[in-house]
Amino acid sequence: MSTTGDRRKHRHLVLLSGPLFSSNMGCNALTCGALAILGDVARRLDLDFQYTLLDNPIGAVVPSELADRNVELVDQVPDFGPKSLVRAAVRRDFPALLRRHRALRTADLFLDDGWGDSFSDIYGRARFESIFRHFRYARSLGKPLILLPQTIGPFQAAAVRSRAREMLAYAAAVYARDPLSASCARELVPGLDVRETIDLAMFMPYVPAPSSGGGTLRIGVNPSGLLWRGGYAGQNQFGLKEDYREVLRGVLRHLLAKPGVQVELIGHDVRGPSAGNSFEDYYVCKLLQREFPDCRVGPFFYGPMEAKSHISGLDLFIGSRMHACIAAYSSGVPAFPLGYSRKFTGLFAEKLGYGHGADLAEHGQAEVRGLLDACLAELPAIRAEFGERRRRIETYRTELVADLAEQMAGPLNARSDS
Repeated sequence: MSTTGDRRKHRHLVLLSGPLFSSNMGCNALTCGALAILGDVARRLDLDFQYTLLDNPIGAVVPSELADRNVELVDQVPDFGPKSLVRAAVRRDFPALLRRHRALRTADLFLDDGWGDSFSDIYGRARFESIFRHFRYARSLGKPLILLPQTIGPFQAAAVRSRAREMLAYAAAVYARDPLSASCARELVPGLDVRETIDLAMFMPYVPAPSSGGGTLRIGVNPSGLLWRGGYAGQNQFGLKEDYREVLRGVLRHLLAKPGVQVELIGHDVRGPSAGNSFEDYYVCKLLQREFPDCRVGPFFYGPMEAKSHISGLDLFIGSRMHACIAAYSSGVPAFPLGYSRKFTGLFAEKLGYGHGADLAEHGQAEVRGLLDACLAELPAIRAEFGERRRRIETYRTELVADLAEQMAGPLNARSDS
């Protein structure tokens, strides 16, 4: 039988944005990176953490890579509002609603990484409202909330800015993954103590792939199905300077014209045939291969660690999914982001001091090709920098673990074990 002292060693953490089975490998990578960091925090505090992860399919089984963790999977935050209660009554879903609530109400601490970039309304207000619903639930239970490293802002609607301010003011600790986000948070809540670090996916483990060797330059190109479709709202939602499809085709023609280059099209949001041609990447990879048969298509990934492990064997990675670029960068592969929002600039240029890539809101086809050629010309020198760059990632990890342990110690020690 466990002693009282043993019971005090266990703490229950809820990751309000904790998907492991999203089609978007970036969202899953954030969860895996968070678990890696929190495992370090647990050891530092001499505690055992029990995790409840939200945003997972009903009946899902914890992946084998996380089998050593005490993890429970939940689909979503329970909503006891009038509409949800009526819906539950119609569907006879009250038992499921109560199961969700029981899984979360015993939590000692709630944490939320906002799927990395949803603490903003640039993707539409609905995404932010989902994050705000997480906050409302934590507050209704009187639970402390820590906002894990994420992009904060920009905000287009005054109502969203107001709700963001409310959330930031409530949080027990706020972490930003770049200086632009930290400044935005301090502007919303003057005097707010914002802790600045890097993206959680930088800390996700992987199995290094062997390098290509020989004289062939293996270049991965990640087309974004989201940008291919013009954004969620279509009609060039993110204000790109030129048509994304033509920019991408121009990049592929440019690379395939170079001797000794092998291009591999890599999807990082992968949903399979049932998704049709939604916003996923793999469908676009197959379309592009029909136009450019000399391109290979990379594997269909079933998890973010698998994706990162594969990307780690490339010589250069060009991508429009930020977490695909993070997988490359954090595994020592030079990345060339084809960015489209502030989150790319904030992390790679401002935080990491990494000056390679293009901003598709500012750069058209000719400029992208010019920047890419400059990157290719400097590739040996860029590669040589990555020993130091990866050491810096480990420094960020050490600092984040120490700071999180300090911030979490208070709420976790405040728990009553009576």
